[in-house]
Amino acid sequence: MADLRILLLAMLFGTGSWIAMTGLWLEMPLFIQKLPEGWSLASHMNIMIQLANIGPFLYWILEKRYKMVNDINAIHLQMWLGIVSCLFLIGFWNRTSELFGQQKSIFLLIFTFFLAFTDCTSSVTFLPFMARFSSSYLPAYLVGEGLSSFLPSLTALIQGSGHSNHRNDCLDVKKINETESRINFTNSSLIIDSDESTTIDNPMIIKPRFSIEIFLCSLLLTLSISYGAFLGLRFFSFARKEQQTHQERINQHNLREIANTSRLKRKTRMSEDLNSDVETRPPVIDKSLPLSSSDDWIYYLFLGQMFLNCFLTLGFMPPLQPFSSLPYGPDVLHFVVILSAISYPIGCFSGMLFEKRSIRFVTSLTLLVIAIAIYIITDSLGQQGPPLVETAWNDWHPWSIIFVWVLFIGIGSYSRTMITLIICDHKGRRGMFWTGMNTQIGSTLGGFLIFILINYFKIFNQCDLD
Repeated sequence: MADLRILLLAMLFGTGSWIAMTGLWLEMPLFIQKLPEGWSLASHMNIMIQLANIGPFLYWILEKRYKMVNDINAIHLQMWLGIVSCLFLIGFWNRTSELFGQQKSIFLLIFTFFLAFTDCTSSVTFLPFMARFSSSYLPAYLVGEGLSSFLPSLTALIQGSGHSNHRNDCLDVKKINETESRINFTNSSLIIDSDESTTIDNPMIIKPRFSIEIFLCSLLLTLSISYGAFLGLRFFSFARKEQQTHQERINQHNLREIANTSRLKRKTRMSEDLNSDVETRPPVIDKSLPLSSSDDWIYYLFLGQMFLNCFLTLGFMPPLQPFSSLPYGPDVLHFVVILSAISYPIGCFSGMLFEKRSIRFVTSLTLLVIAIAIYIITDSLGQQGPPLVETAWNDWHPWSIIFVWVLFIGIGSYSRTMITLIICDHKGRRGMFWTGMNTQIGSTLGGFLIFILINYFKIFNQCDLD
């Protein structure tokens, strides 16, 4: 029977995994209006985030060389780095300095890197730490990990950042461009210079209910709670007892496995000595026990699925949300972002209620995630936005886009939960480390690839306001 206190601590601990970077991205519309980089700020921050993915590899190298480098010490360092970075961001996020003759948001970019370093490295330290406990506590941690994207989304929703009152910007822009008019942006409207002057309300009116500093304080508070939960898991007597009990169960199982292996070897030698001609069948594998070396293909299969899942759900697909939903109006994008963030912890929580640790079932989920991704990619392609944006289906298709995105993120989240549970039971802490590594490698490669396709190959078309 799982201890509810440990379940709660595990969930709170998980909320510190990705909350910082998710929060900063949700503040992008407000950052852009106040900082000198303007719309190019997103590309600057993206570079810093990708550079921060060196964190997991640096930890892996140092762990191999130095005994004092382990998951516990690394988590202490990560948490303090994240907390200090939030403190500096609260006070200096809008400070700029001259670099190469231009004003740059040096402080924001530097501490974006450190926050991203904290978040990225959590994938290879948080999971191995949770492997010190029974796998029954892992879904609670994964729910907390999902909340790390939901909580800042909810806060940003209350703040009101990025609100728009236009329904279909791409169609409006297309009609404007057909007049071959020049568009000038003002603070509150679009002025079209043509034979007959026309004014269109600006769809990007942002009126936050509270400041960026308060939002950053909410990130700081969540990180502090997460660190407190980690300390509780580390030092509370009931948590330490659970770790000890789990380790004893592992040791007992290892002893039984060694004994079974020895008996099998003796029987094999006796069979060879007697020149037995009896054909023996391979032993039946109990999937509830850790995998033996003969079953490593299952382990690598799930690692590959974790890589592919994270490549799509965390790296490649999220930047396509504007291309698939914004042509139907900013409200569609708004619901896609918020409801997708909500579906992530729901998928994790479903893993606690409906466990199905079947190779065929989990592989089918991975294939379904790929199929949905292909549909979204296809819907994001086209010369003037998604294929149904100007058809009779335009009224209902936006809702299907929202549903598909929620399904995509939710199934991907549930699938990752099942894969993580299986690998945790089969390979323990070392398996959790490589699960985290595949998470980071997959999301990083996916992010780089979609960045190149969007910004250099121009495969996905944006609303052209030039």
